[in-house]
Amino acid sequence: MLDADNDYAGRVASVTAQLQYANILAVGVASPVANIVMSNGRRIAVFVSPGVDQLGAIESIVINEIRQKQEWNCIDRLSNCVAEQSGDTPDPKSIAQIYVSLMSPRLCGVGRAFEAGVLDVFDPAYAPVRAIFQPLISRLPAA
Repeated sequence: MLDADNDYAGRVASVTAQLQYANILAVGVASPVANIVMSNGRRIAVFVSPGVDQLGAIESIVINEIRQKQEWNCIDRLSNCVAEQSGDTPDPKSIAQIYVSLMSPRLCGVGRAFEAGVLDVFDPAYAPVRAIFQPLISRLPAA
């Protein structure tokens, strides 16, 4: 899983080339972005967030979860105030981190927020991500 940032197609091409370079993905095999593919004896799937042909980052999806929280109105007002004062809308990464910091002041980053239970991977906001990875997880052999 990685962020598209400002170039979805470029990120897809880059990750596909890197997987081929590392001999994880055979040349000529379909891209593992938003697909599960078999290559060199491995199942591979890659999710470029926030989703197919979209620009942004995982935080763009995280904001969809945060919008359902009671703290959202406060965060939204702060974001609008910052935009009015500076002329720039705060980046989704900043907005997500504000929520994470409010919920757990010593926590930094959405990855750690998922681990700590501040963000819920089972929230409906993450359904597109789960749809890509669930088949991989459900087919793992029992431990």
